[in-house]
Amino acid sequence: MVDVRSVIEKAASFVPRVQKPIRKVGFGERIVWTAIVLTIFLVMGQVPLYGIPRESQSFQELTIYNIVFAARRGTLLELGIGPIVTAGLIMQILVGTRIIRLDLTNPSDRALFTSSQKILTVIVTMVEAAAAALAYRFVGTTLTIVLVFAQLFVATLILMLLDELIDKGWGIGSGISLFIAAGVAQHIFWFCFSPAPVREGGGPLGVFPALISYAINGGDIWSVIVGSPKAPQLPTLIGFATMVAMLIAIIYLESMRVEIPIAYSKYGGLKAKIPLKLLYVSNIPVIFFGVVGANFHLLANLTHNPFIIGMSHAFSAPLGFIDTVQRPLHALAYTLLICSMSGLLALAWVEASGMSARTQAENIVKSGLQIPGFRSSPSVIERYLARYIQTLTWVSGVIVGMIAALGDIFGVLGGGIGILLLIGILYQYYQIMARERALEMYPALKQFLGVER
Repeated sequence: MVDVRSVIEKAASFVPRVQKPIRKVGFGERIVWTAIVLTIFLVMGQVPLYGIPRESQSFQELTIYNIVFAARRGTLLELGIGPIVTAGLIMQILVGTRIIRLDLTNPSDRALFTSSQKILTVIVTMVEAAAAALAYRFVGTTLTIVLVFAQLFVATLILMLLDELIDKGWGIGSGISLFIAAGVAQHIFWFCFSPAPVREGGGPLGVFPALISYAINGGDIWSVIVGSPKAPQLPTLIGFATMVAMLIAIIYLESMRVEIPIAYSKYGGLKAKIPLKLLYVSNIPVIFFGVVGANFHLLANLTHNPFIIGMSHAFSAPLGFIDTVQRPLHALAYTLLICSMSGLLALAWVEASGMSARTQAENIVKSGLQIPGFRSSPSVIERYLARYIQTLTWVSGVIVGMIAALGDIFGVLGGGIGILLLIGILYQYYQIMARERALEMYPALKQFLGVER
């Protein structure tokens, strides 16, 4: 009988990997490695694919595919982190739904999970790189297709290694999150300050250069403020104002907590509270929604199947305020779709990721904690927690879906989903860096918090 575990581990040994650091990596050094990884990523987004006509780098329409996969058409980031994210989500779903039975708290099973994910990433990369290369068959020869495939395959492997370098402890946070945030931030900066002429009459792409140019030359300033029916996808001042308002709102929502009273039975009933975030699932639902929409977008461009094209259109966000006025039914349908799917995906993710009431109840009992007035039984505590967690899960999913939809409706710079992901990732980085800095300054905290390194 074939030993599946040994086959997977042997196959994974052929995939390039990054070794964990054998020494303690200081906080400053980790920042340097993170900056190096970020620089490489940004440079790759500016290097055009060899052998195909170069597209204009001044403006590319922002889509769900560009946002979630940190992709840039016509460059080495044509696929972005798509294969990595897709493979990761597939493995999480397979393990979370127990189709593949692995205990991720077990080091051996965790290693098998990582090896399987790397192999799946390579397979998905080969499929998507081949599909993307074939899409250029009308602009080149067979040699061009082979060259494009090779470039995309190698570029994605480099991204996988850069992500692994961050995750293994050389950098800070998550490589995938870093790439998504960098891609969105780059678009926002470009939409604010780009002098490249793309508007009617040769006006600049950036909102602020366009306002200055039209004010001096007598152009249509109103089209920069609310948008133009001829080009609703271009950035506007109302989109910038909405972005600022959304930034404040999300930071406020991120700070809101629902507190559950607990007691330490080992310490004479010492009382404390478990804070549950209002945005319990953070931005995970819109990431799932974006991945589904991005894959429909990719398949629609490759297959031209009418059904897939229709699904891709359903997942396509409004292009801003003017487009919403022109197509109100599409905007309404999109809002209902993203809110309902985000709520359902939030419920599914909580069950699959170990954030459910059942898992939380088991953790409370194992930790020697109890909820005052309730027996220290997992089933009893589960029923109590379910009243909070199920409601928070659904509400948080709908809230992040609504925020993303409103951002798209008002043409927020970087897209509704993009700005939601960016703020969520930056908030996570703020928490990570504050914690790391505290551990550097007060080493005694490491033992208290159970930090190994």
